[in-house]
Amino acid sequence: FNFRKALKDIDDDLTSGDIAALKFLCRDFIPAAKLENAKGSLDVFRQLENKGLLGQNNLMFLTELLYRIQRADLLRKLAWRQEQVSGEIGRGRALLNPFRVMLLQVSEELTSRDFDDMKFMAAAYISRNKLETVDNFLSLAIALEQGMHLTTDNVQVLHELLQTQERPDLKNIIQNYEAPDTQARQTAREVPAGLGPAPADLQATIQRELELLLAQERARQREEMPCYRMDRDPRGLAVIINNKQFYQDNRRADSRRGLENREGTNVDRDNLIYIFTKLGFEVQTYENLTHDQLINIFTQVRYADHQNHDCFAACILSHGSQGQVYGADSVPVSIRDLAEEVKSTKCPSLGGKPKLFFIQACQGRSEQRSVSDISVDAGYGSDGLAAFQETIPNEADFLLSYSTIPGYVSYRSKTYGSWFVTKLVEILDNMGDRYDLLSILIKVNEEVGKAIAKKGGGQFKQSPAPVATLRKKIFF
Repeated sequence: FNFRKALKDIDDDLTSGDIAALKFLCRDFIPAAKLENAKGSLDVFRQLENKGLLGQNNLMFLTELLYRIQRADLLRKLAWRQEQVSGEIGRGRALLNPFRVMLLQVSEELTSRDFDDMKFMAAAYISRNKLETVDNFLSLAIALEQGMHLTTDNVQVLHELLQTQERPDLKNIIQNYEAPDTQARQTAREVPAGLGPAPADLQATIQRELELLLAQERARQREEMPCYRMDRDPRGLAVIINNKQFYQDNRRADSRRGLENREGTNVDRDNLIYIFTKLGFEVQTYENLTHDQLINIFTQVRYADHQNHDCFAACILSHGSQGQVYGADSVPVSIRDLAEEVKSTKCPSLGGKPKLFFIQACQGRSEQRSVSDISVDAGYGSDGLAAFQETIPNEADFLLSYSTIPGYVSYRSKTYGSWFVTKLVEILDNMGDRYDLLSILIKVNEEVGKAIAKKGGGQFKQSPAPVATLRKKIFF
């Protein structure tokens, strides 16, 4: 099951009407301004991920959305069935607000003539200017909500808008919401916490309270420990260099022989594009750069204007050796030389701002061969901690997060990408709004350390190695 591909496939099949319905159902969970700025369903999905309501192992909210907008055909893209969703809802596990579900049901049953009549009657509640912007029932409901004429506890205005119409089916939908749900909301206030599922509107309140507590906790941490500024949009430039294909350049004596192509690296590239976009970076991606091209990219970064950015990030996916990565022409490039290009003395607009490097490459010589689906990102080079320590510039505000410790290989699945990048993206995705970056990298170390590569009856592990001269905490 490819979670990201499934979301993209769903996005391709949703109509503009489906997307409008999705946005409406999400109004209790996503701020209205962000919903209005969402250009399509992928933007909505990103917001749901940010709120912890959607993930590879957290699909209930999305499946209920698709079920409610009557797109059960798309559930199979998530490996769910319509019966599963209805069963979960029947067991009291619905997440959406019944109030919005009822309004959507009314919307789906209205004819254009019904809507025109309701809009005419709504002139008693909504100003003429605002009413002119209303073009469907859902936007009419939102306008009524904004004027406090329509609330979860008071839907009398809907009966008044329908009083000139012979639509008993619509009135039944509203009455079915009113009778049981009023009692359910009252019961929810009386039942002690933990004794039963809360209705969706109560869950939305709890979610907002949790977000407030989280914001307060982060503010407290910032007061106790200094933090870098991280509120600009975009947050900064993120350069992703993905070297997959290698060749020997016979014109250069330092071009190594025998570096294999790095199958699976495109998975890492796509995951990094996703997470840095989600974190608010302007992402630039480069493929199969030679030694000279690698240096040229960082020279361009050096002369760029970062005045309106909070930080800079670089991700390098390649073969490597001690303190080096390889260009596509199999010529080594010093990691320190690349990092030196963005020092404050050379790039003043990044002065005092964090410079983040994420290196997926071996940092030592490896004699291990590929094992089934596992490959290593090794080149050649001398081992030793001294050479490793020399890779970090002699200046504050740097973080270099290596996929492995000095002298050891870094593992990569040809199918699922590298261990390091996979866990880095996963933990940033799930915890990036709650913990500072160094704490996240400690968690990455723990998770990568659980993985095992098997070869010839032996078991081999990997331990990432972040090194830093940061002066403050980084909260995304």
